[in-house]
Amino acid sequence: MWESFACRRLFEGVSEVDTFRLVSEAKIPPLSTIRSDVPEALEEAMLGALTRDPDDRYNSGHELYDALS
Repeated sequence: MWESFACRRLFEGVSEVDTFRLVSEAKIPPLSTIRSDVPEALEEAMLGALTRDPDDRYNSGHELYDALS
């Protein structure tokens, strides 16, 4: 979903190894730095789904759905 709104890859390195490094670091750029028309609530919902620590992510698809609604 992040990539669809940003119109670019979330983790794209110059090589496969670099891409794996970026994935493992899981630094998610705020969508607001790429697009100013994305509502803050939507960005927060996406960040909640993409956070690196599994304990900080949504526990289910239903929770993500509720955040998006």
